[in-house]
Amino acid sequence: MKGVERMKKSNLITGFIYLIAGVILLLIAIFTNTKLDSLLCGFAGVGIGPGLMIIFKYFYWNKPENKKRYQEKSEKEAIELHDELNIKLRDKSGQSIVYRSTIDCPDYFYIRKITRKMLDTFSQLLPLFSCRPWQPK
Repeated sequence: MKGVERMKKSNLITGFIYLIAGVILLLIAIFTNTKLDSLLCGFAGVGIGPGLMIIFKYFYWNKPENKKRYQEKSEKEAIELHDELNIKLRDKSGQSIVYRSTIDCPDYFYIRKITRKMLDTFSQLLPLFSCRPWQPK
């Protein structure tokens, strides 16, 4: 290897793009009056927070006193990424996630169906409710 590795410039550009997108969404949320204001504020936070963190990390790891540590960290990450045991563990965890999602998904729909039948049955018995339970469109 030649010299000490620096953090990529593309990380800094990505951080600025996130930051700018977040600020634009925040300005839109502030200066418009729509139902989407809370959603836009949330997306603004999602852009501004990680954007600032990426920019901070770029300048932190490019300081002269941290360059050696960044080199060691990136070498360690490269070794862990290509380690055979870690690859097998990632594959196994991915398989278990897919397996669990195929088993849990039908349970969710069955419970939802039972809950809806209960609400339909009991809403007719209660005089306090003048409207039917919420139904998705």
